Amino acid sequence: MPDSRNTTPSPQKKSAARAKPARSAGDSVYTGSRLSDKKNATRKEITAERLRSKAARQQSRNDEQRLMRVADILLHKEETYAPRRRVWIVLLSIGLVTMVVSLAGGQFAAGVEGAQREMWGTVTTAALIAAYVCVIGALVYDIVKIRPMRNACQARARSMTVKAQEKLIYDVEEAEAAERRAKREAKEAAKAGKR
Repeated sequence: MPDSRNTTPSPQKKSAARAKPARSAGDSVYTGSRLSDKKNATRKEITAERLRSKAARQQSRNDEQRLMRVADILLHKEETYAPRRRVWIVLLSIGLVTMVVSLAGGQFAAGVEGAQREMWGTVTTAALIAAYVCVIGALVYDIVKIRPMRNACQARARSMTVKAQEKLIYDVEEAEAAERRAKREAKEAAKAGKR
C-alpha cells in the first residue's frame, strides 16, 4: 500500500531571526530637535535673560518687603498710633456687633405679631443704621487720622538708606529676642519657685 502522504519536498520556513527589519535601527527613536548651534545659543540667551529678570523681580520684592517692615516699625514707635488704632478697632467692632444684632432681630421679628413686631422692626432698623454709621465712621477715621501717619512713616522709611533700614530691623529683632528670652527665663524661674 502506497503512502498517501505527499512526498514532494516542501520549501522550508525561514526563521524569525533571519528576517530583515522594516526600518533601519534607531529610526523610531525621537532624539529631540536638531537645531543649529546658533538657535541653541539663542535659547541659552533667552534662558539667561529670564533668570536675570526673575532675580531682579525677587530683589524688588525683597526691597519692598524691607521698606514695609521699616515703615511698620516706625509706625509702631509713634505714640499716637496705638490709641488711634484702638479707636478704629472699637468703631469697627461696634459696627459688626450691631449688624449681627440687626440681623438676629430681623429673624426674631418675623415670628412675632402685632405691636411687638413693629417695635422689633424699629430696633433692627436702628441697629442697622448704627452699624453702617460705625463702619463708615471707622473708614473715615482711618482715612483722616491713621493713613496720614502711615504715609509719613512710609516716606521716612523711603528716605532712609538701605544700611539704616537693615540696622533698624536688626535692632528691633534683637530687642524682641531679648524680650522673649526674659519672658522665658521669668517663666522658668516661676516654675522653679513653685517646686
